[in-house]
Amino acid sequence: MGAKRGRGAKVEKLRPEETPRAVAQAGPTQALIAQRAREIWERNGYRPGEDEKNWREAETELRRELGLG
Repeated sequence: MGAKRGRGAKVEKLRPEETPRAVAQAGPTQALIAQRAREIWERNGYRPGEDEKNWREAETELRRELGLG
């Protein structure tokens, strides 16, 4: 059986900082940046010594995708 809806159903409200817009304005999380940086590292042939470059590129890509830069 699924969750009940209707009278008496408890609806959890999002706090202002949890709304999609607030999350987007806050920018990408460290975890998202790390995941994208790894994808960039793989895409570039696993070149060593480019960790910071990959991180910055990942952050830039994600911010652009979120409409933040």
